[in-house]
Amino acid sequence: MNFLAHFYLAEKSQASVVGNFLGDFVKGPLENGFEPEILDGIYMHRKVDSYTDQHPLFIKSKLLVSPLRKRFSGIIVDLCFDHFLAKNWEQYSNVTLLKFVEHIYSILLKNMNLYPERVQYFTSRMAEENWLYSYKTIE
Repeated sequence: MNFLAHFYLAEKSQASVVGNFLGDFVKGPLENGFEPEILDGIYMHRKVDSYTDQHPLFIKSKLLVSPLRKRFSGIIVDLCFDHFLAKNWEQYSNVTLLKFVEHIYSILLKNMNLYPERVQYFTSRMAEENWLYSYKTIE
């Protein structure tokens, strides 16, 4: 669920951004339903998740989450990582966070026809509520 990090790591093409986004929603073996560059983005998303999920710091970070929320610890840590990325954005990019997320939203919204219905709704909410930029604050 660390969308901001996945978008930051995506190739600079629209298809890569879409693929990196869909990586959280498309499960199992991939059929020929997507163009090759979108598939590459989905595969990249999966590789990033696999790497981070096995990283010792990620595993340690999950242990800091309350036992009551253990089931969601990976998602919580992902959100925290996006918070720190957003909060320190200027250390990683010459483009402002606001401009970056506006660009990402324009790509996501323009390609809604490629998403399953539940992902279309999710995308609309994400853009309307400006989740990516809001990661900058704890609230």
